[in-house]
Amino acid sequence: MDSLKKARIRRSQISSSARVARVRADAPPRRGWIREVRKSLMMTGKQLAKRLGVDRTQVVRLEQAELSGKATLKSMRRAAEAMGCEFHYSFVPKQHLDDFLVEQAREKLKQDDESLAQTMALEGQTGELEGSAKSDIRLAMYLHEMGSRIWDE
Repeated sequence: MDSLKKARIRRSQISSSARVARVRADAPPRRGWIREVRKSLMMTGKQLAKRLGVDRTQVVRLEQAELSGKATLKSMRRAAEAMGCEFHYSFVPKQHLDDFLVEQAREKLKQDDESLAQTMALEGQTGELEGSAKSDIRLAMYLHEMGSRIWDE
């Protein structure tokens, strides 16, 4: 297979991966985005270095830094721009953030209820706590009252 065909296939794969990555967080290509895009453009490390205004060894270091997770956002952005790409950095929630917040509030309320029940038992008090951690109204009031303190350990 000639190099033009290989490069076209790579570009197609990268474009497809980028579209999917916008929807969900995918792992980067095995050899990293910088190298994959550079190779798909049939660009040498020396040519990318020239576009970046650095020495070729800096490109090698940048590609290695990307793979090890040590590349800076600034260097990734510069490399992307030098290859006609946009660099996107984002957090992709695993679940809706509202659901994550409610789970945390529910867990914290449960812990507070258990602590209060233990204190009441030690003081010889009986009775049930008002509502349960599952009550949506009680949970909403608790979340409103506690605010960011639901994240405290």
